[in-house]
Amino acid sequence: MRDRSALLIPALLVLATIGAFAGVAHCGFVNFDDPLYVTSNPAVQQGLTLDTLHYAFTSNVQGIYHPLTILSLALDAQLFGPNPAGFHLVNLFLHCVNVLLLYRFLLRMLPDTWRCAFVAAIWAVHPQRVESVAWVTERKDVLMALFGLAALQAYVWYVKKPGRGQLGIVLVLLAMSLLSKPTLMTMPVLLLLLDFWPLKRTESWQRLLREKIPVFLLCISAVIVFGMINSGVPQRPPNRDGPMTPIARVEYGITSYAWYAIRLIDFRDLAALYPVPTQIPIGAVIASAIGLLGVTLLVIQQRRDRPWLLMGWLWFVIALSPSIGILFPQTVIRADRFSYIPSIGLLIAIAWTVPSRWIDSETPRRMMTAAATLIVIAMAIGSEWNIRYWRDSLSLWSHALAVTQENWLAEGNYAVALDAAGLPEQAMPHYVASVKINPASGQAHYNLGVALEARHDRSGAVAEYRMAHRLEPTYTKASIALLRLSTGPPDEPKFQMP
Repeated sequence: MRDRSALLIPALLVLATIGAFAGVAHCGFVNFDDPLYVTSNPAVQQGLTLDTLHYAFTSNVQGIYHPLTILSLALDAQLFGPNPAGFHLVNLFLHCVNVLLLYRFLLRMLPDTWRCAFVAAIWAVHPQRVESVAWVTERKDVLMALFGLAALQAYVWYVKKPGRGQLGIVLVLLAMSLLSKPTLMTMPVLLLLLDFWPLKRTESWQRLLREKIPVFLLCISAVIVFGMINSGVPQRPPNRDGPMTPIARVEYGITSYAWYAIRLIDFRDLAALYPVPTQIPIGAVIASAIGLLGVTLLVIQQRRDRPWLLMGWLWFVIALSPSIGILFPQTVIRADRFSYIPSIGLLIAIAWTVPSRWIDSETPRRMMTAAATLIVIAMAIGSEWNIRYWRDSLSLWSHALAVTQENWLAEGNYAVALDAAGLPEQAMPHYVASVKINPASGQAHYNLGVALEARHDRSGAVAEYRMAHRLEPTYTKASIALLRLSTGPPDEPKFQMP
């Protein structure tokens, strides 16, 4: 029976994942970063060459250093050309491998087939995974997790059979994960959580910390590199009031933990982009802070009887911390893709809270399996449905506008998509709406300027380009457009680049 389940469960996990995400084969590229990463990136378009290799390791895209992701996309471009189906199917393949890695990683630590399969299945088909799989740009997510989950497996191997070689493999795999996307910069702390439970290591904490010094140094290096690159990239104002203050970032970060936890069970109205509100009600901040502190104190209190609660909750909190905008300023603070690794912790906490008597006894286990199967099917249907919104830019942004409010960037991207589809009359109101919602955005003014210029409104375009440059002097697109268009009367000096 055990030998049969060793093959059957992984096969079922892969089949469920493919069933939920097969629709990605019919998705195209979208105007949400795909041009930056693939369709308008000459280094990627030329495939794997020495120039591409140089570009990958010496450049960044939007303040993120991820050379392995760039090389992966370049390989796809070489293999599949302009066909987006190939890119999407590679994403799906990598996600399937990640599902198997997660299942195997859990099973190596905890020989509990039912719970391990439950965690892997829910994680595999949850609708929040759609963004990471159906969006070509998020190759960085599935590639990061591929090496990250492999590093976690290697760490379990190292704990069972200590040795420098095993630790070296952990470091190499972690480095490859960080070079795909610097998400797992919290890895040293996650490994300490595994030491606590389920590995239950008996060595002193001082020794456990010492052995992880190389891991700490590697992750600190990633933090430094990310911080240096990120500081040199102008952060577009994420809301109409301009850049978020440090206090606002903390408030938004605190409420984000509640948002992500709720999203695990309420995955309605998912969107490619969630707008940042201008102000968060103080009541929501207080309630979220109390909830965050309360749950943390509760799991600490339960650490002896139910250690999986502490491990799972802190995994979620710590793994999510680089993505909520407190540590690093960023324009996107809430996104479903950010839950790819953190959600594993919550699922572990839920799965191991199920009483053992419900799993060990045949009749309750069958009932639990039936209930879990229904949950997986429901989530797979939700994922299959949400994939449809990623088939093209028009579908993506029309849906985002339908389920969110005051979404200036979605308005602008939808306008660009309408223009590209030959619907200029429908596009213009959305350009205007983008500027109206966020008048502090140079990008919104620039997009409106481009639209006005295409409609032969030269003076209107110049005015919008000037506003874009005034708001964001480092926004070179606006500066170049002004140099090209701004002439003015003879007695008026021409615009000069700063």
